[in-house]
Amino acid sequence: PVTIFFREDYWQTDDVFSTSVKFESIDEVDTGIPYSAEFVIPAAQVESFSESWSVDDATSCQITLNAIEDGINDLMTATFINARSAKYF
Repeated sequence: PVTIFFREDYWQTDDVFSTSVKFESIDEVDTGIPYSAEFVIPAAQVESFSESWSVDDATSCQITLNAIEDGINDLMTATFINARSAKYF
């Protein structure tokens, strides 16, 4: 499972990796363009990791990441697709 991969390949080794999370709505700003928010961390390390198992064999995992300053990329980039045309930060 993914939890074993994170624990053995990143948390136990302190390896640096890139990650992103994207949320998309079923509603659309315009035809074919959904509302969305995407967060990208180009250099991250796992700070803490915990997992739990339930009766129906479902896995729950909580991972805390630290953005690592690599001197090349921004610590984190956030991209929002919505009906506004304003710079957030």
